Amino acid sequence: MMLTRATAEGLGVTDRLDPEQSIQGGALYLQRLMEKVPDTVPEDERIWFALAAYNMGWGHMLDARKLTKSQQGNPDSWVDVKQRLPMLSQKRYYPSLTYGYARGREAYNYVENIRRYQVSLVGYLLEKEKKAVEAMKQAELAKGYPAVEAKLALAL
Repeated sequence: MMLTRATAEGLGVTDRLDPEQSIQGGALYLQRLMEKVPDTVPEDERIWFALAAYNMGWGHMLDARKLTKSQQGNPDSWVDVKQRLPMLSQKRYYPSLTYGYARGREAYNYVENIRRYQVSLVGYLLEKEKKAVEAMKQAELAKGYPAVEAKLALAL
């Protein structure tokens, strides 16, 4: 998890290139961002707001929420806010934003890539669990039946 110099210093990370320090610092930073997400944001969407802020900065997330509200969107809805992220880099919008220009498209892609990866992992784990349950059912059904050796079964 990469951290800017300023963020690393604020988190007490002395060597950003040290994998352990970087991961510990990144996890702490993400936790702090999660705590900043307003309680009005649904629990299952809070992580997406925090991840976007991790990528582009908390101030730019505030701008994205403000822009969403000004366009009659719901600033507590990830679906509404993510649609506005690319606008943070458009000259039509960023001069009027508190924190100015941001690479909102990058933050959008960053979060969407993580979401796709999560869906893939969940699908994989569900399939693995399904196979394990099926194997347990088969083992349960086999209880009480005598085991037949392969050589004997082939001779039949």
